[in-house]
Amino acid sequence: MLCAASGQTLSGAGSLRAYVRDERTGLVSRNPAADLAVSVTSTSCAGSACRCQHWDDRPLGYSFGKVIYASDSVTVSSGTVTVYYRGYKKLR
Repeated sequence: MLCAASGQTLSGAGSLRAYVRDERTGLVSRNPAADLAVSVTSTSCAGSACRCQHWDDRPLGYSFGKVIYASDSVTVSSGTVTVYYRGYKKLR
């Protein structure tokens, strides 16, 4: 889930860039195929003024490692965005 700062809203588009961390080697690599689009017109963000957008869990085809997301060009009314993983705040 991606949320704008308290009292602010997502006001445009952007993306969450995906990176995969290989648990065996510790290496992190970019994975554009797993990127998520941010859009205030999506069904998970009904209306033109919403604070958070979420995505359903999805299989990524990896048998090892973890996917890490970082916000990229996400437009908000003011302030910053926070990426949450299963309800836990991870990135700003």
